[in-house]
Amino acid sequence: MDEPIDCLKARLSDTMKSALKAGEKEKLSFARNLHAAIRKLELDARKDLTDAAVQKNADTLIKHRQDSLEQFRKVGRDCLAVPEEAVKAMLTTFLQPVHSH
Repeated sequence: MDEPIDCLKARLSDTMKSALKAGEKEKLSFARNLHAAIRKLELDARKDLTDAAVQKNADTLIKHRQDSLEQFRKVGRDCLAVPEEAVKAMLTTFLQPVHSH
């Protein structure tokens, strides 16, 4: 049986709500940015994305963050690497499978 199409999007919505209530600015910013990226892809494709499509695009975002990290560290710009690393960690954590039972 297939999982609901919007399982990751529902988790993202829950993450935004809990971060807003808890006053977690960085987590809220991350969730809003990821939501905006997913929404843009949906508008471009003119259809809702499945969890697999969301996962694929998020994996691409993680790779971009890793590339940025490597470039910033290579030129000694740790002040720019730290936020990239934080976002990469949030993406990785968010995309880990959640077992409901």
